[in-house]
Amino acid sequence: MKKIFLLLTLFICTQSFAQNRNYEVPTKDAFQPMFSIGSGYYNSLGDIKGPEGNYLLGNMGINTGIRVNLSEDLDLSFLFSSNAKLHEEASQDEKFETDLNSIGFNLNYTFKNISRNTKISPFATFGAQWMNYRTTINNSNKSQESGVSVPLGMGIALDVSERIRFDVGMNYHLSFADIDQATDLESNDNFTVVNFTIHYDLFTPKPDEYNDYDESNYTNINFKAMDIEDHDRDGIADIVDNCPSTPRGVKVDEFGCAFDGDNDGVPNYMDEELNTKIGEIVNERGIQLTDEEYHSMYSEYDAASREYAKFYNDSEIKRDNYKTVNEYLIAKANAFNDKYNQSNIDPPKGKRYKVQIGRFADDIPIYLQNKFLSYEDLESIPQEDGTFIYCVGDYEIVDDAENRQMNIEVKDRLSETEIIVMENEKTSYYVYPIQEKDEEEDKEVVIVDNTDNTNSINNTDSNSIKNTEESETIADNKEKVIYRVQVGFYKEELSDNIFEGLNVTSIRGNGGTYYYIGSFTEHQDALIKYSEMKARGFNDAFIVTFKNGERININNAIKTERKNKTKRNKRTKKKKEKKETIKEEIIISEIRFIVQIGVWEGDLNEETQNKISSIGRVNKVHDKGILYKYIAGEYNSLTDAEFRKSEVAQNGFTDAFIYAEKDGERIPVKQALRLLNK
Repeated sequence: MKKIFLLLTLFICTQSFAQNRNYEVPTKDAFQPMFSIGSGYYNSLGDIKGPEGNYLLGNMGINTGIRVNLSEDLDLSFLFSSNAKLHEEASQDEKFETDLNSIGFNLNYTFKNISRNTKISPFATFGAQWMNYRTTINNSNKSQESGVSVPLGMGIALDVSERIRFDVGMNYHLSFADIDQATDLESNDNFTVVNFTIHYDLFTPKPDEYNDYDESNYTNINFKAMDIEDHDRDGIADIVDNCPSTPRGVKVDEFGCAFDGDNDGVPNYMDEELNTKIGEIVNERGIQLTDEEYHSMYSEYDAASREYAKFYNDSEIKRDNYKTVNEYLIAKANAFNDKYNQSNIDPPKGKRYKVQIGRFADDIPIYLQNKFLSYEDLESIPQEDGTFIYCVGDYEIVDDAENRQMNIEVKDRLSETEIIVMENEKTSYYVYPIQEKDEEEDKEVVIVDNTDNTNSINNTDSNSIKNTEESETIADNKEKVIYRVQVGFYKEELSDNIFEGLNVTSIRGNGGTYYYIGSFTEHQDALIKYSEMKARGFNDAFIVTFKNGERININNAIKTERKNKTKRNKRTKKKKEKKETIKEEIIISEIRFIVQIGVWEGDLNEETQNKISSIGRVNKVHDKGILYKYIAGEYNSLTDAEFRKSEVAQNGFTDAFIYAEKDGERIPVKQALRLLNK
């Protein structure tokens, strides 16, 4: 037994250290206890042998226990078996029955690499159990005995869900006990057990914050099931499906997007004109625009496309003249930049702050690609170590970058963001300054000399307008459509010289690199850039559209763009009317209700100062001579002033009172109310 436990300890240590060596930084293995319950069918292989033996129709026992993950493939189970029976009858005079209980542990190794694309995996098990048993042989009761057995087995595991696993296995128990006690000689009696066990994770809590690409959050996920998951049932697994929400029954291309036979941007199942000429502009239903519609909607595109078409036709650069795609595209880029003088690089802007939303060395999951590309200001910045930093924003002040970072973490649930600094074309992570504690840090200063008091209606209404505009901006961003020009997908990375003067975003995926040019909120702007890319030699370029983290069809994008324009026009009109109304109200209403705490001369004593500090938002206004008035607020409504007065009274200033002013002159409160009610 000592040798068995020594070998077992050595095996566990080997597995643990092997797991940590797979990472550059040691990581803590998942401790994920699961509750286990099931049944086992016991069959004796002892001295007494008869027709009762059957592997599948043995005597049932109950198994319970706890299962713990030691590594990704290795589990340790603590098991208790009860009510088990071993029974055999060779003849009328040679039979036995044993009541068996046991406790012990099993090591289970699951061969997940054998069946990556299914939920079923084989496993092997090895362990040690301490048995307590009482045998009745030939109707003679024996005393209670104990012993040890070593189970060796194989089985099949089914991952029902990320929290539930179902095992079916058979264990051969090497027994070190004479269980049937059939002879005077001590003979060890082996037995087999067919187990059916359900393991359920009751203990692992769901994380409060979830970062889409943080590997530590995927401990409980069944990746084998995800590899073959296909929600839209188009035959393309979600993990490589660029359009994971294609309607059922729709024909798709190799990337999982609805098939578009005439490449007009409208998929066949929504296209009312399936054979549109290549390069023609269509409406959201796939029908070629009339001359009138075309010129009214795409006049700028028409001028640009004609110019680029002329350049393309006049250019003598041919693909066959170059050995590689890189050489050909560089030649086209040089010719285009010479013609249109677009090779000038913008001068450095000095130190800028951006928000990093991801950093990847290898392929980015499809769902994250779509999420990143939905940011209008997405940038991809290559690093010396071969990784790409994906970031948004471009700020002169770090506070603005921090506000954007907070918005992304809260609304988009990307918690592992960072502030990065761009200076002299170099990237570094922002280091937060160490805050030194000031001696006066704990003193709250709320009294401000301010003799130029503004009517509170101005602040209230301007804040209301500001809050409304912020809400509308958030709603607009959620519905905003982003057009990009995808110039191609290449297994080999393209040279930077090809994209000189262009806003290019590189996304690694599917073993290659996707290249996207520009970011546009209007279809016409995307079309102009599309024509330019054609002229630059990207013959397979096309327009892709994203909204709220998902890739959408261009016809839906055009509909959304038009709907958003209509909404914005209506809101602009309403805002203009509202501002004019507020302006009139401000002119008409020049009456203010003022809450006065009291009048004091010179500096206040410590007790009074602390009371006023606890109120907050108090103005100190010079009255006359050495006297100063302390004002707790100015309001356009008597109700608001009364509420503020009650707050002041609760802080110890029961003598606080309200007076009214009109055009800066003090008037009785009753007169002010009469004027307002006219």
